[in-house]
Parts: sequence; C-alpha cells; structure tokens
Amino acid sequence: MAKKTKKEKAKVAAQKAELARIEAEKAKIQMVVDERERLLQDRVMLVEKARQEDVVHEERRRQLQETATMLADIEDEYGAKLRADLCKQEWEQFMKCDRLPDPSSPSQMNTYLYVWRETDRLNNIEDATTKTSEVLKLLDALGDLIEAPPPNAAKKKVDLWIEMRDLVRAEQQRHLDAAAYRLLRRLESDLEAESLEIVRYYKACEHFKLCLWAQLMLPVASFKPDDDTRPAIQCEFSQLGVSMQLPKSLNDIPLAVRAMWVQYDHYSDRCPSYHCAELPASQRLDMLDAAEEECSVQASLREEITADLERRLAVVERLVKEVQARPPPGTESKDKPPPPPSPELDNYEAGEPIKSPSQMMNVKDGERERGLRAELRMRLAPHEVNLREMAVLGGTLHLDLALQPPQPRDMRTRLTITVLEGAHTLQPVPYHQPYQPPAPPEPGQVRLPEEIEAELKQAERELEALVLINILLPETLLWFEPPTVVGWDEEKGFWTTEDYHDIKFNEEKQLLTFRAGRMRPLGLAVHRYTNLPYQGWEVKPDTKSAPSGAAPSAVILSITAAVVMVELCIRDSEMCLNQLQNGPNNALLDLVGKFMKPRELFKLLRDGGLDLCPGDDAGCYLEGMAPKHRPTERHLYHTMALLSNTYNFTWSRWNQQAGTRNVVMQFREYIDRKKVGNFNMLLVTPSHATIPDCTEVSPQFNTKSAEGLPFYADLFHLVQDHCSLLTKTRIEEIPFTFVETMYDVLRAVRLLSSS
Repeated sequence: MAKKTKKEKAKVAAQKAELARIEAEKAKIQMVVDERERLLQDRVMLVEKARQEDVVHEERRRQLQETATMLADIEDEYGAKLRADLCKQEWEQFMKCDRLPDPSSPSQMNTYLYVWRETDRLNNIEDATTKTSEVLKLLDALGDLIEAPPPNAAKKKVDLWIEMRDLVRAEQQRHLDAAAYRLLRRLESDLEAESLEIVRYYKACEHFKLCLWAQLMLPVASFKPDDDTRPAIQCEFSQLGVSMQLPKSLNDIPLAVRAMWVQYDHYSDRCPSYHCAELPASQRLDMLDAAEEECSVQASLREEITADLERRLAVVERLVKEVQARPPPGTESKDKPPPPPSPELDNYEAGEPIKSPSQMMNVKDGERERGLRAELRMRLAPHEVNLREMAVLGGTLHLDLALQPPQPRDMRTRLTITVLEGAHTLQPVPYHQPYQPPAPPEPGQVRLPEEIEAELKQAERELEALVLINILLPETLLWFEPPTVVGWDEEKGFWTTEDYHDIKFNEEKQLLTFRAGRMRPLGLAVHRYTNLPYQGWEVKPDTKSAPSGAAPSAVILSITAAVVMVELCIRDSEMCLNQLQNGPNNALLDLVGKFMKPRELFKLLRDGGLDLCPGDDAGCYLEGMAPKHRPTERHLYHTMALLSNTYNFTWSRWNQQAGTRNVVMQFREYIDRKKVGNFNMLLVTPSHATIPDCTEVSPQFNTKSAEGLPFYADLFHLVQDHCSLLTKTRIEEIPFTFVETMYDVLRAVRLLSSS
C-alpha cells in the first residue's frame, strides 16, 4: 500500500473531525428535544400529582379530625379528673391541721420560713434531724409543683415556687451546718473519744449520715525539726465508705473534718444545663396542625418546582426553535456554511430530574433536624458538667475541713467559759492547692531516663500536696460505668470537674480514688444514657389482669436496653416495676411490685442510676439515636395507648435506618393469648399509615403498601378497618385514665426514637 502524503492525511483528519462534529451536533439536538419531552411530561405529572395530593389531603384532614376529636374528648375527661383530684388534695391539705404550710401557697411558705428562722435557735442535731424530715416533704411537694405545674398555674407563680424552694433549701443546710458547729464546740463532751487525741461522732437518719472527726490539740514541744517525719493525717469514715489523707501542710492546723452524705441533691436543678431548651413551635404542633402546615409547605414547594420547571422549559423551547431554524447536520451548503450554534446551545447540558415535594420535604426535614440538634446542644463553660448528658447519683457528699471552734474552759467555781470569736458557724480551713498535670512529651522528643524519673518525682510531690480521697460506691445504686468526680461551684452555679486529679477506679472493690485541690460538696456523675439506644421493646395487654373474656386492665411494657432488661406494668393511672434483670447489683429491686404514679417511678429509677426517659436533645449526645418526626411520633404514641389493651406492638429492625419521616414497627391484634396471629409490619409517616409490602425478615425494606390497601391517615383508622368487633368494643370502653397514663409513659420512654 502506498504511503499517504501529508495532504492526504490532513484530508482524512478533516473528514473525521467533520463527522465527529456532525455526530456531536446530532446528539446535542436529540438531547434538547428529549429534554423538552421530559419536561413536558413532568409538567403533566406535576399537575396530576397536585390534584391527587389535594384529594388525599382532604381525606387525611377528615380522618385526622375524627381522631383528634376523639382524643380531645379523652383529654378533657382526664383534665377534669386532674382538676377534681387537685381540689381534693387542697381540701385534704387544709384539713390536716398538722401545723405545716400548703406548699403551693408562697405566703404560707414564707411565714413558715420566717417562724423557723426566729424560733429554732438551739440548732441541736436531734432537732435538725427531725426538722430535715419535715422540710424535705415540703420540698418534695414544691418540686412536684415545679416539675408538673397545675393547668391553671401562671409562670410568675412557678417562679415564686422556685425562689421559695431555694430559700428553704438554704435554710435547711444552714441548720445542719449549725448543728455540726454546735457539736464541734464541745469536742471532749459531745464527741466520742477514739484515742487519747482523736474524737469522733456519728449520726444516721433516713435522709443523711453525719460523721465528725477531730484531733484534740494536746501540749507538744515547741521545737520542730526541719525534717518533719510525722505521718500525714488520715481520717476514715467507715459508715460512709469514705476515707481521707490530708497533706502534711495541714498537720499543725487545729481542724475538724465533717463528712456528711445527704441522700438528696439540691444543686443539680440549679445548673444552667439541667433543663432542655424548648423545642421550636413547629415541633410542638399536634398531628392535625402539623398536617395542615405540611400541606402548606408542600404547596409552596410545588410552586417553586413549577417555576423552576417553566424556566427550564422556556430555555429548552428557545433552543428547539434555534435547532429547527438550522439545516440538519451534514446537509449544509459548502458555499454558504451555517453560522455556528449559539453559546447557549453549545454549552447546554440536561438538568437533574425534577424533585417531587415529598423528596424535598425529606431533604428539608434532615436539614431541620441537624439545625435543631445544633440549637439544643448546650454551650458550656470550661470544666462545667453538662447535665443534659450526665447525671449526679447518690445525693451529695459534704467533705469539709473546718477550724475547731474555741472550746469551753473549766473554772474553779464549777463554771465553764467559752471565748467565741468570729461568726458562730463552721469556719472553713483556707485550702486551695492548684495542680497542673505534666504536659505530654512532644512527638519525636527524646528524654533521658534521669529526666523522666525527675519529672515523675516532681509530679508525685505536687500530688502529695493535695487531699487524697477514697469513696466506696454505694450498693444502693446501679453503676454501669466508673463515675466522674464533680464538685459544686457555688459562685458559678454549676457542677465542675476542676481541681480533681489522679482519678483511679478499682472495679473489683468498686472503690474510687482521687486527689482534690479544693474542698467543696462532691457528687458522682455518670452518663445518663448508658442503656440507650434500646435493643428491643414490646407493648402487650396483660391478659392475666382480668377474668377470662374481659378486657385486660393492665399492659406490660418490656424494654431490652443496652445493659439491663426492664418490665413495667401500667394499670389505670399507676405503674410498677415488674422485673429488672442483668443489673450489676441488687439495687432498685425493692421497687418491684410497688404501684405509683409513672413520674414518681421514673424519678426513682433515674435517681437509682437507670434513666429510661431520653429528653428531646438526647440525640445530641447519643450515637444511634434516630429522632422521628415529633408530631407524628406523639400522635402515634397516643393511638398506641388507645389500642394498648387490644393490640400487641413490638420493635422492628428497619426502624432505626428508616429516616426521620418513617416510623417502622410490628403489630398484631391481641385478644386471646392462646390464639394470636403473626406480626404485621406497620409504617407510619407524617402523611399516612400503612402495612408495607415486606416482612421483618425481608432482604430489604419496601415502603410500598400491601396490594389493595386503601389510604389511612393514621394507625387508628387503619385498625378500625381491620380489627374484630370485640376489639372495637374494647377500644370504645377503654378507661380514659388508662389511655392518658399509657400515653404519658410511651411519650416519656420514646420507644420509636430510641430503638
């Protein structure tokens, strides 16, 4: 074959380039035409979809209005009962005649506080013990009013209750301090001698344990050698499980040690991080209002989508006209070539498919949830303990170093004289020892063994200047992790981790050891959500709670948490702990079988180390938490409560990964425990409730409804079309107190967002 010349090669290359240009222009023209057809189809589909959604929304509004009316009637009956109970309590309080004030009356509480200050001046420990029991009952009642105010309570009155609570707490602590001071004023007569120079005191009651330790100041030689070899002072309070070793710098100070472990915490609810920030108004809507707002948002999104579609369609129509005005590619005249395509046509690329309003709502919900998490997360000061994430357990431990008050002197005339100086109260020993842990070596830094040893010895000497404290963890609490030592900073008003160093934990002995550079009230803090997220849960009627053939009068709620397994029984307006398994000890088992108000039981469990009530901001501090659309979640809890004595609900493995707008669980009718069917899947979204076309063991989750299933706005209407006549009768006859109590329990434990 003859070799081609340069001219021939150039001609072939030009032909190939022309063919490529023609093909590219044809592809561009076809893309523009196809894009126009797709956009025209999208326009038709958008109009048809809008018409269908309007029809569906009218049906949704009708069904939700029916459910809302029914639930509102139940709430009205329950509210009337609560008001009647409140009037009865007020009358019973009035008729008690126990010389105690009505906690809800600020004027009576103020009078009580004034009389207490003016009349109780002896401040002996026996009176302080009796008064503590009396005052704590009043404080508990005040706490209930503050945490769950009556429906008619104004914010101003709640603020007065908070102010009065803080005043009563301060006065109660002042009297305990004064009682300890009175004991320390007579060390040799009121305290028990342990040895020639050590005296002790111990007092225990239901609410606190008090230990006093003092070293009598005996005559000693005035000469002190430079190398003082005296051991450091050690104090052991075996009744509290606490021991201390004081630094040698305090050896020559006439001091006394008070160790008082109170079973209450009067500090945490004063912290800025104690209460969760309020949810935005959009997150507090009921289901009907949320559906109306969502319909309005979808209409706005539909307008945006339509405007975007029309803009894109106008561009495409303009380009199609330009294409039609040009000769087809490859038919151009060589003598008069067509003008080059416009830059708009040359650079045009097909846009992304038009998103539906539902798809855009999913995106907006995700953005809203991320923004809400950032808004709910607490902003903390340095060393501040976040009580949205942590909880202080076991009350408060007061470890105080106090100067010994002047002691009485015996006179020859059988009189004793005490020279009192300064304020007649506990005077703290001025002690604050800052400590800065050694900085870690820089990467790649090489140090000699002598330098490392010298640094370790220096750090050891600095640590020995701090108070060494050992605390044996109380066995009355559930400890799922080593606690964090925190101290109450009265000036800043929060728990802090500052000034606590060299913290160690002996898991076998349950012994916490640390060094403190400052003496102040101590607390033991743990993570609140150690048992979250839930691994599984189930709600089912307790068929044993009623005779055969009758509707169950109780419901069993079983929760498999991260560590423990809990079973609760809800009956009428009360709840009890049925079982508690896999705990690290036998704590809280004394609550088994005792019925009480759900809020009371949840508080006792929380104070004992088991928090089953994740707050609205729990997702900010917990991995694996999947918050759901809040109005949908609350409405679903209410309908579950309405059906709880006829239906069995349980968790689904699909729920956590289903997204914010999809709530997935399993359910079945539960009339006779000997004749129960298989579980059905249940999918509830802000727009509808349905039985999806899949099972718990399907290879993947399918959001499409089962074949032939009509539209249902919520779970209640879905059940009404598929349940038996007996179930309908039991739903109509279920007591309103039980429905609202069950609703409060489900709303507190948040099963659907926590599993």
